[in-house]
Amino acid sequence: MLRSFLHSLIFLLQLTGELSNVFYPGYQRNFWLEFSTPSTSSTSTPREELVLPPRPAFVNPGYNGTVQTVTLGQTTHIDCKVRNLQDFQVSWIRRTGNTMDLLTTERLVFSADARYSVVHVPPDNWKLVIKFSQKKDSASYLCQVNTHPPEFILVKLLVIVPTLITVDDMGEPAREKYFKPGSTIVLRCLVTNYRQEFALPAWSKAGLRLLDDKDGKRLKYEYGKDGSLELRLYLLMADVHDTGDYMCTMPGMDIQPVVLTLYLTQGEETAAIQSSGLSPLAVQPVYTLLLYLGINLLY
Repeated sequence: MLRSFLHSLIFLLQLTGELSNVFYPGYQRNFWLEFSTPSTSSTSTPREELVLPPRPAFVNPGYNGTVQTVTLGQTTHIDCKVRNLQDFQVSWIRRTGNTMDLLTTERLVFSADARYSVVHVPPDNWKLVIKFSQKKDSASYLCQVNTHPPEFILVKLLVIVPTLITVDDMGEPAREKYFKPGSTIVLRCLVTNYRQEFALPAWSKAGLRLLDDKDGKRLKYEYGKDGSLELRLYLLMADVHDTGDYMCTMPGMDIQPVVLTLYLTQGEETAAIQSSGLSPLAVQPVYTLLLYLGINLLY
């Protein structure tokens, strides 16, 4: 019994002790070394590099710094195309001089002017819309993406506004005109920056619009090569009833009107007034004084 127990104990000691190294002919294998040493036969998996998503970028970077025009009263829009926007936001900012005004962010409109809005045209266009353009809309508009640092493009908007000028027969600016009774008078109103979609200018007197006569000989329109339009009003056989203020306007448009005053002169007064640049009302006291002095010299 005891012998059997000793044989069993020796067998276990051999397994856990000196027999832990298994001997092969010419080779000794150490299991402890094998399990504690990393295997040289296995290949390690390389660490994956962190790939960042591409930054937002403008589709048409050459659009930056361009000038866009719109005629007064018309609706216009400015494009802003951004690819790879991801979670970033697009804002529109108006710059007038040193003043910056936030107009929109994404589809939110912060401007109190209801003429401004933004329209998203998939996939990448954030379009700023300006309705019924006014003179004050002439400014620089920035489309900005809130990256760090921010990315933006700038477009300058120029609103084409017509101007009215009354001119003389030589085409020079004039606010007064003089005539003799029975003569033909031509009143000329020049409109610069005129566009075909604008209303035609008009002459009026005492609040009443002056219309063409039946023969079409009273009002004449002449288009210039420089984009101007001249309205001519012909007064035939003019008399004292034709004197007064004549106003040239652009109906339906917020344009500053101009006034030309027509005076009736007699004899040599015309040359004296035109050479001095004074109105008849200013010259009349001079004639009265000269007449008074002449009478006193006679007596």
